[in-house]
Amino acid sequence: MTDYRGPNAMRRCAHYVAPRGFSTPRNETVCNAGVRYLDLLPTPEAQGPGWPRRLPCLDPGTSSLTRLPGGCDCPKRRWETVEEVAADIAAAEAAFAGFERMLETGLSTCCSAPLDKSQVIGTGRHKGHGPVTCSACKKMLYRA
Repeated sequence: MTDYRGPNAMRRCAHYVAPRGFSTPRNETVCNAGVRYLDLLPTPEAQGPGWPRRLPCLDPGTSSLTRLPGGCDCPKRRWETVEEVAADIAAAEAAFAGFERMLETGLSTCCSAPLDKSQVIGTGRHKGHGPVTCSACKKMLYRA
């Protein structure tokens, strides 16, 4: 697995939660410390396009990210320690390995039900291609 949090990765606050695009309204996006992100951006201009890059949660000194002007500091910011980053990487790798094990044994990762490969093409030029779904909830797990 790629070490996405390696030595050249961007340093971030231990409470940081990435904003979730359009599914969560911007005014409801809060970190794990309970700080509402838009409270850290005092002006309407700061809350405009590129607003996550104005947050004090990310350290621009450790990446190519340039922090845009207009944000303010957060009183609850605490940088992750090396041990926290290592634990985060280990947890992600363990979860990934668990998903791989379930798929290898023919179980879905959502319901632990058998995989449904009935839509995978069996003959012809596109043999072996098609969606593999969960037999219980019909969620598409991957394309073969």
